[in-house]
Amino acid sequence: MRVKIITVITIDVHSRDVIEDFVIKKITDSGLFAWASQLKFYMELKNPKDEKRVAIVRICDWSTYYNYEYVGNCGRLVITPLTDRCYITLT
Repeated sequence: MRVKIITVITIDVHSRDVIEDFVIKKITDSGLFAWASQLKFYMELKNPKDEKRVAIVRICDWSTYYNYEYVGNCGRLVITPLTDRCYITLT
């Protein structure tokens, strides 16, 4: 349980730091690379005629449907700018 809580805190602190960096740099345009390079989840209508929404994962110019896979809550030592670059490279 302790490892799970530490992992959630680590991810939350990283998210806080990213948002703080956006505020400091006055990033307000979602078209900027700084925003596009963050992994984001969106809920969108799959079909405009249908009310059913689907989850979509986006980073940079890559996107996919999120199929509610769960890999588990594995421990994380730290998340750095290099970690973010790795996510971008992997997509």
